[in-house]
Amino acid sequence: MASGPSRWELVAQQADAYETAAAVLLNLLNPEVLRVDGAGGDGGRDALFRSDDGFLSIYEMKSFTGRVDHGRRRKIEKSLARAAGHQPTSWTLVIPIDPSPAELKWFDGLRGRYPFPLSWYGLNWLQARELEQPAFAHYYLHEGGFWTTREVLHRLAEGQHVGVADGPEALARVRDTVAQLNEIEPHYRFSVTVGPSGESISMEPAYRGAEADRLTALSLRAAFPDTPEGRDARDAWVQFLDFGDPVELTGDHLTRLVLDLPAGLGIHNEPPHPSALLRLGSSDASGPVIAARALIEDENGRRLASLPVDLQARHRGRRGAVTTGTDRTGSLKISLRLDTQNRTAHTSLSMSPVPGLQPGERLALLRFARLARAPHRFQMHLQNTPVGPSALCGTVDDDTVSDEALDDEILLMEELDEVQRRTSTPFGVPEHISPADRASIKTACELLRGLSIEVPPTLKHWTLARPKDLPEAAAQYLQVDERIELALKDPDFTVEIFGQPVPLGAAEVTMPASRITAIVTAEEGGEDQITAQPFAPVKRRRVRLLDPSADDS
Repeated sequence: MASGPSRWELVAQQADAYETAAAVLLNLLNPEVLRVDGAGGDGGRDALFRSDDGFLSIYEMKSFTGRVDHGRRRKIEKSLARAAGHQPTSWTLVIPIDPSPAELKWFDGLRGRYPFPLSWYGLNWLQARELEQPAFAHYYLHEGGFWTTREVLHRLAEGQHVGVADGPEALARVRDTVAQLNEIEPHYRFSVTVGPSGESISMEPAYRGAEADRLTALSLRAAFPDTPEGRDARDAWVQFLDFGDPVELTGDHLTRLVLDLPAGLGIHNEPPHPSALLRLGSSDASGPVIAARALIEDENGRRLASLPVDLQARHRGRRGAVTTGTDRTGSLKISLRLDTQNRTAHTSLSMSPVPGLQPGERLALLRFARLARAPHRFQMHLQNTPVGPSALCGTVDDDTVSDEALDDEILLMEELDEVQRRTSTPFGVPEHISPADRASIKTACELLRGLSIEVPPTLKHWTLARPKDLPEAAAQYLQVDERIELALKDPDFTVEIFGQPVPLGAAEVTMPASRITAIVTAEEGGEDQITAQPFAPVKRRRVRLLDPSADDS
């Protein structure tokens, strides 16, 4: 006895319904890839999936049932030829028909014409994926999916008025309802959040672009009183409409509110309570990263400094859009506001070097900040093209940092960069640099540049072992209260910067002129210890690095 048509074949009787269902199913299987729909031509629709690593997969959805005859083959071939112009990584036919031997032979013949692989996803493949995605199957292939969702929410509302034994039982009921919602709503994922005010249900898209497949609708009427607070609220509302800036509206500003959300959630023509709070804004950025460059120019347009930046987070409104981003280190934050009505662009930036940057990275940021001062101008470039007119500098968020302080910081990073480069000892820069570390950086840099300098610490006394091979004529002067002047060789003189030992190389260390205060005679086989106290005012060692190419004698 022949069975009736499958659910997929029934849905395919309406081309739009089938193509939408197939597109959503493909996105559920590729949740991290943004789908771009297009007209497939010849009675079909295609879906393009471009991954972050550059791979482009094209799926051609045909709502054909029965057999793929000559006319249908011609349509598929035309769609394939059109798709080949995009240079895809792969191309797949999604059709509720399993190929016959003749159809498979014809399709195999197409494979030899193109450099990318071709696949046929037929009825068996669709039915197998249907079993793997029960929420999708319930919503798109079963009757009454939306109304069943409403019934689940209705049971949840009824449960709020039924007495339960304790909190855990109520929470279990809410979680059971959320689990049912996840079984019947494919576009979003629901979860339970427990907070001080009780349980709430949160909703997140199940895949990138789900918001376009299952739209939400908001209708409201706002009224703002002629008060300072009311005018501020109205200005914020206009910025939301014009550019998509986040806004908060209280119930006092809302006279009507209708909010239609998936799964029957929302507010249905109910006047909000005066204490209600409605927050509107964009979700986290999910678009591709846009490579750009932030520039500082002089009054004549000559480039003084630049940093590569990545723009990504964005929101838009009826008048323009706002794109935000950072430099590659995350230290420079940029907001680019594009006004399409006035054809202008406004840029603001703030800078705070993140801990752990290498000196060269921090140095580039500090130089950029130092030059971002009037009368210099700031400009943003996209693909080597200026975005709007340049703006006068002065909006860098560094009110507490003077030009002199920035100059000192730049000099310090230049010295540290030189020290790390010449000693092959790289390490990151912490958020705060102590005075002792600043002194160590300066000491290391001066020594590497060939200077002979006094180095800390200040010595109250110092101790050394009596040299065993000292001539007798000199040994007689090593007595208590005698003056001693001594130069020693340190084979690997080291300074400490940010807790990191930095070896500078062999050095001559001259001890300050001192008075011998004590001589401790060691037991047989040991070394006598001589203790000396420096004369004022010189109480530090003097160090100079030795030329490694010089004769060691």
